[in-house]
Amino acid sequence: MTTKRSPITSADEIVTVRGQHLYVGGAGGSLSERRFFLKGIAFPTPPPPPPSASGARAQELLKRSSQHSDGELSTHPPPYANLTGWNAVVDQLAAETSINVVRIYEMDCRYDYTPFLAHAASLGIYVIVPLTSRSGDGVLSRDALPPKCYPQKLYDYGKTCLKRYWNVPNVLAGVIGNEVMNDLDAWASAPCVRAYLDDLTEFSRSTTTSSIRNGMLPLMYATQHDSPTVGLPTDDAMKLTLDYLTCIESTKEKDGDTFNNDNFIYGINIESWCSSLQTFDYEEDGVSESSYHSLWNTLSGGNKTEILMDAVTGKVTIKQVPPEISPGRVAVPVVFSELGCSKDQFNRDNDAELKLVRDWKQIPLVVEGGPMADIISGFVAYGYDGGGNRYFRMMGGTERWDGNVPLEEEEGAEDYENFRKELAMVDGRDGEEPSSAGGGRYQRSSPPIAAVVSRPSCEKTLATIHKVLEINLYPSSRMPSYFTREEREERRRSRSFLKPFMEVSFSPEFFDWDQLNEDGAASFSGMSALVLVGSVAMLMVLPILAYGYVRRRQKR
Repeated sequence: MTTKRSPITSADEIVTVRGQHLYVGGAGGSLSERRFFLKGIAFPTPPPPPPSASGARAQELLKRSSQHSDGELSTHPPPYANLTGWNAVVDQLAAETSINVVRIYEMDCRYDYTPFLAHAASLGIYVIVPLTSRSGDGVLSRDALPPKCYPQKLYDYGKTCLKRYWNVPNVLAGVIGNEVMNDLDAWASAPCVRAYLDDLTEFSRSTTTSSIRNGMLPLMYATQHDSPTVGLPTDDAMKLTLDYLTCIESTKEKDGDTFNNDNFIYGINIESWCSSLQTFDYEEDGVSESSYHSLWNTLSGGNKTEILMDAVTGKVTIKQVPPEISPGRVAVPVVFSELGCSKDQFNRDNDAELKLVRDWKQIPLVVEGGPMADIISGFVAYGYDGGGNRYFRMMGGTERWDGNVPLEEEEGAEDYENFRKELAMVDGRDGEEPSSAGGGRYQRSSPPIAAVVSRPSCEKTLATIHKVLEINLYPSSRMPSYFTREEREERRRSRSFLKPFMEVSFSPEFFDWDQLNEDGAASFSGMSALVLVGSVAMLMVLPILAYGYVRRRQKR
């Protein structure tokens, strides 16, 4: 496959969030701005470090090598990752497919991955990076209760990641969490996910002036396409999770602005589409509503379609029911952050000849020109080596990637070939309008795309969570915010016309007593600023003194 690839080298190629979609090519209000759709693949996870690296002494050495002596980001490469091997996999995918994104699952941002990121950029490939880690400082634990599941060291790790990546034009987004709230017990940790998201969002806002980005580095949460309880339909669980992560607290204001996450991407890890007989409208039985259509309809804010059949006459009645759990259209971009059924489930319950091989025919639905493109902004197929799970492995064979040499198309690689074929089919559809969706009885009944979609209130969302999940989440007002007071004060100072005066330090170090001028007088670095501050203060006090003097004269 020959794919024309353009390198990602400037701010104009940065992917940005605007409303419910992703865009590229819009730097400086460029007329070339266009919708961006992910066509990605889950990158293989490198082998774990050798056992000798797990000791306390080895971990301390690793930590030291990730810290630069002057406080800047370390220029040390990752000690147990062969970036040449990473580049070889990217070369393979760029040559054989038309993907434009890879999603990385393990990547310690304390180290320098520039050789890999720059190589991917030269091939026109964006990278989704993790902002957490499997162990160490970057752990966001679903097993700990709030507020302990959000420690200071996690925020510090996230800040390091943002500093590392926000000037890299082909870093598409940072993932703050992957499948954290998977069951009712794990839902207790939801406030920690939200607090981490809020802190990184606010930190990004405070530092965008030093970045090549006009906005912030997009943040993503990836949820499992499942429900934490049998009483809540899966689609409603997806919408409720999104509502919680993006809801607006009406009483919560920071620095005079109503605070909300306006640079957020919602990822859904979906394993549906497990039959070559499935269509966008129907499951393989030709009667039941397809899981893709149902999810699209819920995210669109459409009515639920109920089909009732009379047991005696067989008469079918179709009823439209307004959504109760979470009405309204999604307000942020949605992507399928993992896409693909387990191969052992594919065509398991039908007579189709294709077994243990996925057909990937859902891909045209979720990219440009597809019926879900008004809601979904693309996908990341799972995965290159399946994370070591052979039932999600594209490349065939049984061995995990060794971190050095790309995998060859071994037995079972028909899955990879089908993936390449479906990508090739959608390559010519760039810029097309989404096709009309819903040709059967399951049709969206909501209005078309709204220009502005409001976010839900946190009060209402928490009430819904309490009602349907029967849990009381830890109050967000009691969660720690590690976006420090000093950083908030810096933001206020940067907005003030008195900035030159407010930045004067009055600590003992302000005076440079060791430096004497020729007259023997003590000099200090900020004397002129101090005089100006004093002058301003006097100008403010003099009218008050004058007014008091006049009043005393009048009484006489």
